Amino acid sequence: MVLKNRNIQTANILFSSWALTLLVIGLIMEEWAELLPRTKKNKISHSPWKTCCTAFWPDGLKAIKMTLVVVLSLAFHLNLIMGLQLTSMLPQNKCVHITIAFLGFITGFLLLYALVKYYLKLKQGQAVYFSSFRTTWVFMATCFAVIIFLTCGVLSLLQCKQSLQSCSCLRLRASGARLPLARSSIEVISERAAVPRSIVRVHSTNTTSKEEELLGRASAPERHVSWAV
Repeated sequence: MVLKNRNIQTANILFSSWALTLLVIGLIMEEWAELLPRTKKNKISHSPWKTCCTAFWPDGLKAIKMTLVVVLSLAFHLNLIMGLQLTSMLPQNKCVHITIAFLGFITGFLLLYALVKYYLKLKQGQAVYFSSFRTTWVFMATCFAVIIFLTCGVLSLLQCKQSLQSCSCLRLRASGARLPLARSSIEVISERAAVPRSIVRVHSTNTTSKEEELLGRASAPERHVSWAV
């Protein structure tokens, strides 16, 4: 069980590190989408991290950018907590696993919300500001990061389930270890309590045997007399 838990932790921190790396690549790269304006034939690369290009997006980009900032911050804290847990600086209890699972799910859903909203803004801008658009590999990699964050949440819930099972097994072992002690103590007490009773019974049997011998001796002459008669 400990080896399985360690393997899950290692896979979980690797997944979170990959997702954080993909987010940093999306922050550095400015080619989330390629826009083809109506007036110009040159393609324009666009990213939700940009604050320019107000001619193409008069509103809506600021909310997407703030959501991505929150996602990046949550991803960093999630990776930090997983690293502290892997190095045993945080306890391996249910609260830590649930916290990691919550951070993984909320980060994945927030990132999914930002990507869907950005894609809808691209569709909206296609009808007004430019003729067509095409998403690049950076956008697809960020979509893959959503799956990774959700996978981290599922693995953390699996760790929580295994920790609960290990705790129940330890409780059963502890209760099973206490039962023989209790039975042995009861047997010792019963044996000690039975000693004076056995002595009394032995004494009673001795007295009864002596009485029978005396009665036998007393009845012996009577038997001789009866045979003589």
